Amino acid sequence: HTQSPRSHETTLRRNRQLEDLARHVRSLPDAVIVAGDLNTSPWSHSFTSFLENSGLYSAQPRGSLSPSWPAWLPVLFRTPIDHILVSRG
Repeated sequence: HTQSPRSHETTLRRNRQLEDLARHVRSLPDAVIVAGDLNTSPWSHSFTSFLENSGLYSAQPRGSLSPSWPAWLPVLFRTPIDHILVSRG
């Protein structure tokens, strides 16, 4: 669970957490699964950078979304911030 981006400072902290996680994932010799609340949408720059730097990709079928936040809104109005990401292999 990365930092919730509620301000400029917390957004920067969340982005650093994603950068650190990407470096860690790249250092692992085996296949990797990262699942959880990353507090970022799949179309954000920080998320696409994370995918590029980590080598991970979404385990969801292409074009599908699982919007999850905020849970009290109807699904149509939610943002997908929870992800299941996998490495090749």
